[in-house]
Amino acid sequence: MNWYIIIAVGFAVLVLLIFFIRSNIKDEGELEKLLKDDYPHPKHDKADVDAEENPH
Repeated sequence: MNWYIIIAVGFAVLVLLIFFIRSNIKDEGELEKLLKDDYPHPKHDKADVDAEENPH
């Protein structure tokens, strides 16, 4: 067999695999930030006080 072709294909697969892993990690971070910012945060009113804070 031609070892140069096997080495070239193996190197190309390795580079492609590294590229996909890095882009996946980057996209995961962007998705987490998007989901965190998109989450509807509760509105805190002054009338809404916990029972533990004001026992009267």
